[in-house]
Amino acid sequence: MASNIPDTRPPSKGERLTVRFNEGELARVRRRALAMRVAPSALVRASVLDVVEGGVVPTAIAAAIADTEGVTAHSPALRELRVEVNRIGVNFNQLVRKVHSDGAATLGSPTALAVLAQLTDVLRRVEDELGGTRRAV
Repeated sequence: MASNIPDTRPPSKGERLTVRFNEGELARVRRRALAMRVAPSALVRASVLDVVEGGVVPTAIAAAIADTEGVTAHSPALRELRVEVNRIGVNFNQLVRKVHSDGAATLGSPTALAVLAQLTDVLRRVEDELGGTRRAV
């Protein structure tokens, strides 16, 4: 017997794309989806569509994409630049730790903390432009 209750479910998506994760990645996707109260597939789909429609390149894959001038993310010059930026970041982190342990007076200038905050932003933007330095877990 047919039901008189109308079917209000959204239409099924007809096409499929398989995405593979390692165990840790999938666990993170599932935890985030659970926290958002959505299915993991809905989270992945929405994330992909946001990137596709927004035109933003995720930092996790930026290193695998060549720029418009033909310099690949794996070129020796870019690799060397990443190393140098990392060294600057290490020195910056040591300075910040010193300020946290000894106090802001260590810097000797009231504007030094503002400069450190600006430098933090600049280093993050440079890191993102260089394809990030985050390692896969």
